[in-house]
Amino acid sequence: MLSFRCRFHNVNAGKGATRRTDEDRDHLIGNMTSHLCKAQKRIQLRQTAIFYKADPDCGRRVGEGLELDVGPLPLLRISQI
Repeated sequence: MLSFRCRFHNVNAGKGATRRTDEDRDHLIGNMTSHLCKAQKRIQLRQTAIFYKADPDCGRRVGEGLELDVGPLPLLRISQI
């Protein structure tokens, strides 16, 4: 499961993300999108693919927020990006 350290607690992007409220998920997606918006395109694609692997809805929403073509995400392997 994909985990990353948050300022206040550990956040799991897989199963834990499904227990959050819709508002919490919206904030999480917004934060990830705002932090990645100035990154190189290859980094955006790689991170979005990782988020998609942990939670397809999360990956799709981050990709859309970054205005990426998220159609091929399920077909990409992380090592290809």
